Amino acid sequence: MNIGYCCDRILELIYGEAAKLAAVAALAEYEQFGCPGVPTWVVEGERFWGKDRVDWVTEKVKQLITAEYRIQNSEFRSKIRFLCG
Repeated sequence: MNIGYCCDRILELIYGEAAKLAAVAALAEYEQFGCPGVPTWVVEGERFWGKDRVDWVTEKVKQLITAEYRIQNSEFRSKIRFLCG
């Protein structure tokens, strides 16, 4: 059964140089922010980590949306980062 995916291409992407570089960059960013665990979110410099903190992240983002609803979309996106290690 063909579902439209090329297995060789998927394996090439997984094991290719771009994937390695992306992993190294993600780990460097993870260390830069001093992430204590996964998942970790950094919102305006404040770290939230662990699945039990999802409610806190949600509340922080709601506060940002309420307080800064006028800023442009690209500026808003730059304030929110999702990091996974």
